[in-house]
Amino acid sequence: MKLTNWKRLACFTAALLLLFTMAPFAQAAENEISREIIYYEDGSWLEITVVQSLARAANTTTGFTRMIYTDNEGNTDWRAILSGDYTYDGTTATCTNATCDVYIYDNAYYVASSSATKNGPTATGTFTIARRVLGITVARDTYTMTLTCNPDGDLS
Repeated sequence: MKLTNWKRLACFTAALLLLFTMAPFAQAAENEISREIIYYEDGSWLEITVVQSLARAANTTTGFTRMIYTDNEGNTDWRAILSGDYTYDGTTATCTNATCDVYIYDNAYYVASSSATKNGPTATGTFTIARRVLGITVARDTYTMTLTCNPDGDLS
């Protein structure tokens, strides 16, 4: 009976050791290309980040542009992500897939529209966020994000 418990303990310890040594490799390798923060007079801000995946197949790449809107109390109200997949060959680049997803965290906001297009080396995401007060729409703002690949596979 004691031998069985020792075996269980050894297996559990080995599993924990494996889990902790492999955890750093489980995260996706990404490279932040740029980050811009726009501050508004009311104390809120909009953070715009461009990220490129470092895990690439030959002559392909993927990445995203992300917008995060944070109110003047530090709460994230919404975020939007434009994702793009690309092929390139040193002479030209082409966007092969584009998606635009918008996530709402404050019930006062809603997505009025959202779309993604691709044209040559560029993915474009356009979305409209609206805000309600007492059930009445009081503001509508349209945002456009782009993600472009150069012929060498670098995103901007």
